Amino acid sequence: MPMLKPCTPLSNLLAVLLCCVSGAAPAHEGHHEPVPETAAAAVAPAPRAALDTPQLELVVQREGADLVLYLDDYDTNAPLSGLQVSVRSGTLTVQAAASGEGAYRIAGDLLDGQDGQPLDIAVHGPGIDARLQAPLPAAAVPDHVAHAEPARRDQAWIIAAAAAVLPVLVIGWLLWRRRDARAARGLGAA
Repeated sequence: MPMLKPCTPLSNLLAVLLCCVSGAAPAHEGHHEPVPETAAAAVAPAPRAALDTPQLELVVQREGADLVLYLDDYDTNAPLSGLQVSVRSGTLTVQAAASGEGAYRIAGDLLDGQDGQPLDIAVHGPGIDARLQAPLPAAAVPDHVAHAEPARRDQAWIIAAAAAVLPVLVIGWLLWRRRDARAARGLGAA
């Protein structure tokens, strides 16, 4: 059975360096840290624009690539359904499809306008004839794109730390081999 050698200052130094290098590993697919409630509350809402007239309120909001228009009565805040809603962006005019009570949806790929370009919105129905102008809300940045940059920074730090520790480990190993070789020849102190 081999005898254990007492700890040397070099082995203590290597142990401390290894402890310093090890850090928090980022979660991988399927394993996510729980999000604190304060961080969840700080998430920005979907890009939108809100307008109102004496008859109605309009909120234009991005949901993924699509554009959703929410219409309700100004006085009662009741959703307005059964209206004809058309949106003009640039040279294209698109009819919005009803997608729920007071909600109208336009597929994002139908709009030829760029973010921030004005939308001309026409709303027609019983007792309602309104024309509104709103900016096209900017498309939201996907969550995986927003978190990609910090992950790359973490990986770079780990690589730099490993590159700094590796030469120390190699030098320590070479010194240890040299000392053991001297002891085997009887030149070193016992």
